[in-house]
Amino acid sequence: MLRSLARRWLLAEEAARILGVTPRHVRRLATTGVLLARRLGGLWWVDADSVEHYLTKRGWCNRYGTRGGRLQAEREGRRR
Repeated sequence: MLRSLARRWLLAEEAARILGVTPRHVRRLATTGVLLARRLGGLWWVDADSVEHYLTKRGWCNRYGTRGGRLQAEREGRRR
């Protein structure tokens, strides 16, 4: 039960790869409060749910957040 309540955390570099941005931009999003994150021992840890929410809010449809996923979906919609 407690395991399901635990948050999933990603390193800033992992979150950057998922979002398709630089780790510096992830840190900027964290310091401005857009992403829920904590700094521990010099490393930034970003909440995975906040990354997913950011992707949803931005309208990116690819599970891994790459911009190409949205562009690919738009292209597929035009082909039909």
